Amino acid sequence: MKKSLAMKVISLLIALSMLFSLTACGSKDTKEETTSTSTSSVPGENTSDTEEIVDPLGKYDPVIELTAWRSQDASMEFFDGDTIDNNIWTRGWENELGIKIKYVWVVPDTQFEQKLNVAISSGDLPDLMVVPSKQLKDLAENDQLHDLTEVYEKYASPMVKDISNQDPVSFNTAKIGGRLMAIPCMDSSHGQIPILWYRADWAKKLGLNEPKTMQDIIAMAEAFTKNDPDGNNKNDTYGIAMSKNFLIPTEAVGGLKGFFNGFHAYPKAWIKDSSGNLAYGSIQPEVKDALLQLQKLYKDGIIDKEFGVKDTAKVVEDVVSDKVGILFGFMFNPLYPLLDNINQNLDAEWIPVPIPSVDDRLAVPMTSVPVVNYCAVNKDCKYPEALIKLTNFYVDKIDPNSPNYDINYVTVEGESIILNYSFINFNAPNKNLQMHLNIKEALKTGDESVLITPEEKTNYGRILRYQQGERPQWPAAAIFGLETSAFEIIHKYIQNNNLIYDAFYGAPTDTMSEKMATLNQREEEVFTRIVLGDPIDEFDKFVSDWKKLGGDQITKEVNERFAE
Repeated sequence: MKKSLAMKVISLLIALSMLFSLTACGSKDTKEETTSTSTSSVPGENTSDTEEIVDPLGKYDPVIELTAWRSQDASMEFFDGDTIDNNIWTRGWENELGIKIKYVWVVPDTQFEQKLNVAISSGDLPDLMVVPSKQLKDLAENDQLHDLTEVYEKYASPMVKDISNQDPVSFNTAKIGGRLMAIPCMDSSHGQIPILWYRADWAKKLGLNEPKTMQDIIAMAEAFTKNDPDGNNKNDTYGIAMSKNFLIPTEAVGGLKGFFNGFHAYPKAWIKDSSGNLAYGSIQPEVKDALLQLQKLYKDGIIDKEFGVKDTAKVVEDVVSDKVGILFGFMFNPLYPLLDNINQNLDAEWIPVPIPSVDDRLAVPMTSVPVVNYCAVNKDCKYPEALIKLTNFYVDKIDPNSPNYDINYVTVEGESIILNYSFINFNAPNKNLQMHLNIKEALKTGDESVLITPEEKTNYGRILRYQQGERPQWPAAAIFGLETSAFEIIHKYIQNNNLIYDAFYGAPTDTMSEKMATLNQREEEVFTRIVLGDPIDEFDKFVSDWKKLGGDQITKEVNERFAE
């Protein structure tokens, strides 16, 4: 199953702030008994027809059974005899909605997409299916899914519709041919906005100021490599964290998305060109400039000579063991892996700053539509509205603005992840930004009445404890705190309209499905070899080859989709 971030990152984030909840599911057989839901009708004001009033959480009586498939995160914990099949969520669905969910199979996350592809190929489809965008498109085009357009309008609760309206672009990725064919697993794009973290204690020791430009970062990286910032009289540190997956935009530790953005470059994304058409970011000249700089950094030893064979876990080891001082990362990095570093080294201090620019133009960080998976309904399922009710139930239990909010559906004692038990996830895109703003106000004024949710109160308390000397509480301050926090930077990006979104989202085009994997592999190989020392002219050859080997046709199809 495709992830937007490393699963360890996701688990830690949900425990802190319910930021992410990546799950998967589905179902197959449906009971045939006659079923009623809570509805009533009143006379129409101007017609003899009656208008049905639907209860978004109306209970089926008798209980219906819907089957589902799903993945299970290896870090998922159960308590007091609970299991994936019997827990607070499954009991809530059955007791309050009259919906019994039966999982036909459960597999580890790493096996999920392969398993569902086999099931789809065999036609062994469940009632409810969480699927990636490509499989959603294929199922819809093969007329195997319920059209949920009218069902959603009729049954979705006001809170669900409000969340949809907070990010209509993400919600509309579930539409195919203008019809709603699934419910997207909504989340926030804030976790994908690049942020630069650097070792402030090393900078202070070496007499370096806070970096404002890309040139400052390069100078700092050189000093971190050559001037023994850890004071052990060994040549064992380097400047910038970089993994073999440095081109992957979601690479949690060792990716260079922010570095490229500082050069106004957007590899592996689609951006508007000067004519207003969509163009592939990896073939733009700004990428060539960034690669040339990386080549020099590699030659000078400022990035790890072994980056080409290091995966995320190996780069994490370097960060934790004081081997590297600059991380082009994301807002969640205080949880993973920086917390392990500061717990191990009491002198370590990491500070976030906005992505710096290489020239006098402001660097514009890139984020993307955060939807990875979609929950769809088998066309043969007799109760398509059940998916909408399950979505209503999810929001009703986890949204602090709901009168039925229940923290027990989210965490155990504020730490363990109960939220992941649900195969539905539909999270408010702006929840964590609002949490930062409320916590910031409470920290500035001392007025705790502005803290609305248990998560806000918990993280506010953690920040106070950090200020009193509890070092393990640092992530809350680094993510949600005052001036030197990740969300303070993100808020300024948003206030200044200083973000760019990957302009292509949803299911791949036909030629993408056929050729993009090969083109991506070639891109990663060529760019890596350039960093290692191949002539920079190899970039121009790559661009030419990319266009001839399918890139031009992909660009045509992308723009046709964009024009719809």
